[in-house]
Amino acid sequence: MTKNKTILVTGGCGYIGSHCVVELLDHGYKVIIADDLRNSKIETLSHIKEITKSDTLQFYDFNLCNYQDVYKIFDKNNIDGVMHFAADKSVEMSIKNPLNFYQNNLTSTLNLLKAMKAFNVNNIIFSSSATVYDSKLSAPYFENKSLLNPNNPYGRSKLYIEEILNDICVSDGGINCAILRYFNPIGAHPSGKIGENSINDGGNLGPALVESLKSKNKVFKIFGHDYDTKDGTCIRDFIHICDLSKGHINALNFILNSNGTHIWNLGSGNGYSVLEAVRSFEKAIQIDLNIKFCSRRDGDIPISFASTLKAENDLNWTAKVGLDEMMSDLFEWSKNNL
Repeated sequence: MTKNKTILVTGGCGYIGSHCVVELLDHGYKVIIADDLRNSKIETLSHIKEITKSDTLQFYDFNLCNYQDVYKIFDKNNIDGVMHFAADKSVEMSIKNPLNFYQNNLTSTLNLLKAMKAFNVNNIIFSSSATVYDSKLSAPYFENKSLLNPNNPYGRSKLYIEEILNDICVSDGGINCAILRYFNPIGAHPSGKIGENSINDGGNLGPALVESLKSKNKVFKIFGHDYDTKDGTCIRDFIHICDLSKGHINALNFILNSNGTHIWNLGSGNGYSVLEAVRSFEKAIQIDLNIKFCSRRDGDIPISFASTLKAENDLNWTAKVGLDEMMSDLFEWSKNNL
């Protein structure tokens, strides 16, 4: 019974984490959030409670790089599983400062796994990324067919952790792990209460579109307009954040009833150009943005979208929300943040 299971969500005040907390609470799980708020806001907790009407949500303002703090969470609670989102996530930041990036992402994960082992917690969902794939491959990317060759420290940090998880699973035999490779989450909860409200600029499209509405001349920058694509801009697999969150519930139910490591792409399976996405947002806001084309960014790849067949077959999960609705929900959320 889910009502008797407690899930620790690291980074639970962040964009993806907060939406997954809502899904967990809506499905009857008890939730503990651990988040040091370096890239999120404490107000998110009250918004989650407003949406879910939950009075059981627990919160720890802890940095997972401190093992003693991680140990305290497990010592004080009977935890059944972990959803691990806490990490630095900007490709650009990882290129500029790889040492700090690796130190935070790897140390926090190792501390978490060490505490899980100490308290015999054997279920974990890891927030990975499509950036683990070889950018030279032709999309769509398949979990068991595409070569893994990330072209930036962010992607490499995700792949290193995937390998660590697999090694632990093989050595211990009792750990159940779901590795979820995200493509491009966007949008916001339909309530308009939670969305992508990061403190640090991760270079994601959603926050950039919202920021453009705040600028005097509604300027929006598109990085790269000379890619070999239909309109010269990058092709990305945009997926509504709520579709992504529902995929986590299906993955959790799967690993609670199976053994071993399992890897799934979570994407829409569709390739949209960045310019298409911007035009869709313009339709939602009924305003024409002042689009400025700029030079390419380091670490960007021309085309990336998922094969979702494995998630469809194993998890009975597919993304259902189209691009226009993603942008409409993003705009509704932005009204509270302009």
